[in-house]
Amino acid sequence: MTYIHDIFINLNYEFFEFYEWNKKDNIEHLKRIPIIRTNNKTLFNIINNQLIINPLFLKNYYQKSEKYHNNHHYNYIIITNCICAIAISFNEKGNILKKSSLIFEDEENVCLLARNIKANKIPYTIIKKEKASNLTRFQKECKKSMLNNIQKMDNNCLKYLYYDCFNQKEENISVITNSLVRELKDNNIDIINKCHNLINIIYQQNK
Repeated sequence: MTYIHDIFINLNYEFFEFYEWNKKDNIEHLKRIPIIRTNNKTLFNIINNQLIINPLFLKNYYQKSEKYHNNHHYNYIIITNCICAIAISFNEKGNILKKSSLIFEDEENVCLLARNIKANKIPYTIIKKEKASNLTRFQKECKKSMLNNIQKMDNNCLKYLYYDCFNQKEENISVITNSLVRELKDNNIDIINKCHNLINIIYQQNK
């Protein structure tokens, strides 16, 4: 079994590139973590979909990862195709729980190490295909916040936002909210950015 030592990971339910990490994330400093080399298709599916890895395959990797400053062991592994890499956490049934990109230097070191490892055919089952998204992490968070709070927003704010988004006036709040929700769910980047601008304006006014 090949390990990489002294590495940082940032496990989340969604996969974010390292440049989208932020200060509120739970960034973990690992003392060691196993590396598995695999093919391009498998790595792509692990990054982009929800799946289960055969628990018999993972058996040898249970509790093999360690953090600095504690004595616990973790179900973490890094999977790579020698071009890019992803860290995952998993449970005893093989479900992938969370995913993490790696910072550039760590990913480069993983890929260098993996060149000397025999590639594994990882047995897995896709349980849910994720819809491809062109949104950044920031835009996803803004979209989620708007969808969760749009029904609570002041009517005047909604009318202003609707006019800003569609360049026309609308008095019917139901029409406004339904139109905005539809565009948000369709990942309309222009609408998401305008929602963010309005939230910033409201925030500044309430400071």
